Amino acid sequence: MSPKNKSDRRSAGWFIATMAVAAICSILAFIPFFYAAFVVARIVPSLAESSSSVPVLSFRSSELLGTAEGRTNFLILGLTLDEMRTDTILLVSYYHREGKLAAVNIPRDLYTFDGFEQGKLGSVFAYAKARKPKERDYPPQFLADLLSKEYGVPIHYWVTLNMRGAVDIVDALGGVTIDVERPFTDYKFPTDDYSGYIVPAPQFASGSQLMDGKTALIFARSRHSLQSNEGSDFARSRRQQLLLQAVLTKARGQSLIRSFLELDKYLRIFGRNVFTNMNLNEMLTVASLLKKNDIGQNFQQMIWSTGNGFLCDASASGAYIIYYGTRDDCYSEVGSSVPSPYRNEAKLTIQSLLEISGSGAMKFNVRRKPAENPAAGSGAVAPKTNDR
Repeated sequence: MSPKNKSDRRSAGWFIATMAVAAICSILAFIPFFYAAFVVARIVPSLAESSSSVPVLSFRSSELLGTAEGRTNFLILGLTLDEMRTDTILLVSYYHREGKLAAVNIPRDLYTFDGFEQGKLGSVFAYAKARKPKERDYPPQFLADLLSKEYGVPIHYWVTLNMRGAVDIVDALGGVTIDVERPFTDYKFPTDDYSGYIVPAPQFASGSQLMDGKTALIFARSRHSLQSNEGSDFARSRRQQLLLQAVLTKARGQSLIRSFLELDKYLRIFGRNVFTNMNLNEMLTVASLLKKNDIGQNFQQMIWSTGNGFLCDASASGAYIIYYGTRDDCYSEVGSSVPSPYRNEAKLTIQSLLEISGSGAMKFNVRRKPAENPAAGSGAVAPKTNDR
């Protein structure tokens, strides 16, 4: 299969903020936005530690949206290098009373009707950008509103981060240490220009290892390995969350800005690669919350995957997609007007994210059957789609 193949291009995204940011990124989830916020927030104490002749900037933390209700929700979007599609979609919630973070990946392949277009969830951002190309905040806000309505929870803040920013941030930290759970090699990891595959093939041994930005990006993006089930988007989502946790832990333990040169470097990284609806005072509050919490002990993760009781594999016009449902009852999409017990299970999972992610209860037994299944007997093949 050529690396120019569409499936390879889909893996070209970033948690973290994905990550998701990633989302993210992760984040890419793998979406280290929180570190970027932390960097900006550390401007004040870091300058205070330096020469007394340095002028002091004055910022104040402010209460985050959702504080009164006990939960603040962040949508972390890891973008492809052209910033057209979301490679990582990560929902991260901070529970104020418990002092805990909980994160879940929302699969980019979820089949979606967003009110305008039908296609994969990962393409909603691009569709929105095409509708209003001059309004930079419209695509992330539109996606946040769509998912807020889908899962019945407010999404208070969103952040986007591209792949270049993920590399720069990890490198600025001096690398991050990640405990690789299973060894794998990806012989089909594409070069940056998609003209071929990286040689030698990226290889990761199991165990703890220090990764620079480029290595961490490969670790988080890899999706073609044939070893240890590491070739799936779900395995990649798990790795993105591992990276997000590593970034949070490293950032929390460092005083990152000691001079105006370093300050300029971090602000340039943030300005070039990160976009958010949070103001600086809200970022200060996030930084303060992260600083006083032990990320290793208070970061809970959940990976959504098909076969978990409410997600299933399907296809549309020859392309792989995900529906809400089970193997024998696979039909419901994001944004559908048709009631579905499987969509409801997903909704309840998001609404009870801390309890479910902490208990390890990842599977659900949906006993109810929908009154009407529009795809019954179709072999879980979706209607024709214009998804790109």
